Amino acid sequence: MIPLAEVNWEAIINPNNTPIAALAMVVIVGTAAVIGGIWYAVRKHDAEVRLKRDLVAKGYTADDIERILQAKQSKD
Repeated sequence: MIPLAEVNWEAIINPNNTPIAALAMVVIVGTAAVIGGIWYAVRKHDAEVRLKRDLVAKGYTADDIERILQAKQSKD
């Protein structure tokens, strides 16, 4: 391992590296946004499935469940 004192910092922190750093940040932020969106969609679907299961377990009819889900979607 190279000691920090021996690292050539001028080669690392160089204005010519700015486009590369910007591109890396765009890729990282974009990837995080996509993963976050997918995670949100999966969690939302999971919550809806759990709600449906709970309503069925409590004995609600299909029409009741449909009305509940429609009311829930209108609030979102």
